[in-house]
Amino acid sequence: MDTHHPHGIRVAIADPCPMSRAGLTSWFLQEPDIQVVAEADTADSLQAIIQAYSPDIVFLTFGLDSFPCMELLEFILRNSSAPKVLLVAPRGMNLSLKARSFGAHGFIFNNESRELFVAAVRNLAERNVEYWMSDNTRKIVNKASVELNSARLTAMEKKVFAFICYNNHTIAEKLFLSEGTVRNHISSIYLRLNVKNRNEAIQLARRFGILHEMTRSEPTIEEFFEWT
Repeated sequence: MDTHHPHGIRVAIADPCPMSRAGLTSWFLQEPDIQVVAEADTADSLQAIIQAYSPDIVFLTFGLDSFPCMELLEFILRNSSAPKVLLVAPRGMNLSLKARSFGAHGFIFNNESRELFVAAVRNLAERNVEYWMSDNTRKIVNKASVELNSARLTAMEKKVFAFICYNNHTIAEKLFLSEGTVRNHISSIYLRLNVKNRNEAIQLARRFGILHEMTRSEPTIEEFFEWT
């Protein structure tokens, strides 16, 4: 055990699904050097347990409440005593680059093995790693990057593709384009990526890790939290 964690590595699990939380907790309880100090199913309960239990590591699952995940991640890490945060996401949702840019310490897909989740805890707690991913996760992320690059989208097509979950009018407003130009870009994107409709394009953008997810407008996360 690392000398910096004489009482075990303190872990908190933030996931909206009770079964997922119970599963992770069960996995970690099998390890003598890992202690699950608390579980959270909402953004406000996560804030409370970070303050109350000071975990070393938080497993943050994408989709906690309806807050944008990256905004929540950024908010957690503002605190000077913030824990290390490892983002957990479904297999088809590549958030590795976004998570890293917002300050996460690692990324893992939720279908990885118990051994890899345990390895994530120990690597983050005991080693000076800048950003942790399992070899399997890294392979999936790298493969998606190669596929995106091979499509040879133009710079503007990539911007449009990133906002593909929005309607054409909204995309046009965000990128200062006409709706006709947006439609032309989308047609080209479909052709280059061999997709048939918007739903397929959205799923592909998620897998490539470039999708700008829709965000809620009210309340802001600062209004929701009272971080003391």
